Amino acid sequence: MTLLTDENLKLLYKTFCRMGPFNKLKMPYTHEIKLKVTRRKDIIGEFAPDENTIYISSARNAHFDTICKTLLHEMAHLHCYKAKENEYYDHENKRFKSIIRHIASVYGFDPKEL
Repeated sequence: MTLLTDENLKLLYKTFCRMGPFNKLKMPYTHEIKLKVTRRKDIIGEFAPDENTIYISSARNAHFDTICKTLLHEMAHLHCYKAKENEYYDHENKRFKSIIRHIASVYGFDPKEL
């Protein structure tokens, strides 16, 4: 059984959108964004705004824990982009750092792992 599929990413995205902190943020619905599995080895995950797509690499995400952390991380980038943050991709962006801290608090993760 393959855990990392496009369909499972959609289900996880939908679930995370219903939970904190994303339930309080304006996030696109699953039909408004693409969630794709890629085999790229040069990324763990990536939000590509020009394609309106979140990519999660099957080459770098083998465990459920890592898949969730990567998706949550990319969702934080997506939110910053939708909030018109010029540097949505920057890990030093104030809004991005705040969301990451909130995610870590809600899910019991180390913010450095996100």
